[in-house]
Amino acid sequence: MRRERANAEAEARALAEEAARLDPNAGDIDTLARLALPDEASVAAHLRAEEETIQARRAAETRLASARRAVELGEAALAKRVGDSVNATRADWLAARERRETGFDRLDEALDGEARDRRERFDALRSLALAADATADAVLADTERAARLQALREDLAAKRDELTRTEAEMAAAEAKDARSRADWLALWTASGLTPQALAPMSRWREYVSGLLKRRAELNKRRAEIEALARKVDGARTSLLGWLGEAGAAATLETFEEAHRAARTHLDAQQAAWLVSREREVAKARAEKDAVDAEAAVTREATARQAHAADWPAAMAGLGLTASAVIEEAEAALKIWEAVALPRQTMSRETRSIEGIDADLASFGAGVAAVVAAAAPAFAGGKPADTLAKLVAALGEARRAADARDRLLKTSTARALTRRGLEARRATLDKVLAVASGALRAPDIAALAARLERLEQRHALETERAALRRDLAEIADGLDEPALRAEQADLDMALVPGEIELAQRRQTELMNDISAAAGLLRDAQSKLDALGLGRDAAGAARDRAEASAELIDIAERWIVRQSAARLAGRAIESHRKAAQDPLVARAGEMFAIATAGGFAGLGADYDDSDQPVLVARRPEGRPVRVEGLSEGARDQLFLSLRLALLERRAGEPLPFIGDDILASFDDERARKTLALLAAFGRKRQVIVFTHHRHVAEIARGVGDADIDVLNL
Repeated sequence: MRRERANAEAEARALAEEAARLDPNAGDIDTLARLALPDEASVAAHLRAEEETIQARRAAETRLASARRAVELGEAALAKRVGDSVNATRADWLAARERRETGFDRLDEALDGEARDRRERFDALRSLALAADATADAVLADTERAARLQALREDLAAKRDELTRTEAEMAAAEAKDARSRADWLALWTASGLTPQALAPMSRWREYVSGLLKRRAELNKRRAEIEALARKVDGARTSLLGWLGEAGAAATLETFEEAHRAARTHLDAQQAAWLVSREREVAKARAEKDAVDAEAAVTREATARQAHAADWPAAMAGLGLTASAVIEEAEAALKIWEAVALPRQTMSRETRSIEGIDADLASFGAGVAAVVAAAAPAFAGGKPADTLAKLVAALGEARRAADARDRLLKTSTARALTRRGLEARRATLDKVLAVASGALRAPDIAALAARLERLEQRHALETERAALRRDLAEIADGLDEPALRAEQADLDMALVPGEIELAQRRQTELMNDISAAAGLLRDAQSKLDALGLGRDAAGAARDRAEASAELIDIAERWIVRQSAARLAGRAIESHRKAAQDPLVARAGEMFAIATAGGFAGLGADYDDSDQPVLVARRPEGRPVRVEGLSEGARDQLFLSLRLALLERRAGEPLPFIGDDILASFDDERARKTLALLAAFGRKRQVIVFTHHRHVAEIARGVGDADIDVLNL
């Protein structure tokens, strides 16, 4: 008991020291036990909420940094495009043409005049033509730059809007963080403690729970020690009373002393009792030996009397008289011993014969009993013959038993097969009943006819689906409704011709430009020759003609280039109208998964005029993939994957996702789960997650067949 009390005191000191080292410190262990501390579940819930808030904030910070970087890049690209832009306008081009025409008119007036005047006007016309060409080139170049500039401005505006939304999300995350911190402080208000960060306070609360459990166990041990002390005091009083009754000293102070004194006295009493017991046993043994000796004497006397009574008869058997003495009897016995061996042999053989007769009788009785019990029909014959018949019957019975066992196994197997067939029949009956109800068939014959019609309908639908796929392939991705709608508004026969005509015109224009370049080189050579002083007037005339022809070619090139651009826009409009059904279906799923944050998907072109996939906001603004948040990108890739599985022909493949909702907020996770539930009506969908809130959201999705299993 002293050891138990020492251990309890050591545990109490250890608890006090550990409680004193706590930070924040609430005082001694008893004061800590009286505090209204929040329960561990609430602390764990706040810790999970903080982890989710931290993840959301990090995601918002990442999106904010990405949005800011995108805005900076957009502003830099826009500034560079603005710096590279040319200020020439269509009005400048028209004015240059007007001045060139005026130069032609002045040249016409001077053709019949002096050569010097003609040369000056030729030079002036050349300058005007070059200025008009430069202005036209600048206008054409500036038109393309203006289009790109406008695209950059629109893209920059979209990026700034995305930055604004991201900043709003960041502000919302910070506000949520602030509310979480306020709730955390309020959780500890009742305890009077000022909590630290969530993670260390969670460990603090866990550690305090351990201390309080140890304190409760210590108090329990102390109570048990006190109860045991009371029992020991009662036992000491009883021992002292017993020692007093036994005549031993009863002035001992402690229980241990009283116990040792009682034990010593008890050992002495036990030793005295053992000595007394041994004496009693020896006395009882001596009394028994005396009684046995008297009984032996009595038995010997009785035996002697019996022998005396039997003596005359025994002597008569030896051929002696009753008065014969022992010596005479012994002599007679020696004579009889000579004939003992033949007599023993005869007795042994007699016993053998009797044993054989007994065995035969027993064998006959055993055979008779077996025959009576197993085959009464064999009774009455010899035992050997009856036994042979029994052996033959037993062999036949064993063969029959084997046949019976085989039949039983066959019967059992057939019973199992029958139960399986009956179960299958019951299932088929239910299926037929459901099919009859669904197809409204009054009997099996009508159901067979309707099932045959249903198979024919399924074959026709399969053929129609194949024809639609073939139609989509040969129609550049257009489905039947889109083809019919476009056929109502557009003459499809004209579009290929217009595209081919535009391409032919562009080819002709490029050929004309090449020819004009050759003519320009020839004219330059002739001009150089004129510079040498030969046929200056003819060269000037050829130059004027070449300049006029070049201007005409340039005008035709402008017209054809404009036509090519218009044809390109028409092709782009046609491409938008004939959008890929896979992208269209993925856009519908993307709109559902993002809870309406995006209206769908579309195609756009990057700075290298390469087509890229973009997401479209409800107002129509495109957002490229790199401009999407992490969760939106996950939703985009999920939508594309589901749409691809839908478009796949043949046996439906299962969809298995592992933590695909980790980056989704609650609303988008709810919408995505509903989308997966609808998607799972035609194929198997399995989603794994280790986030408990995702499972709770799945249980709360209404009108959706979702099974939530805890692994």
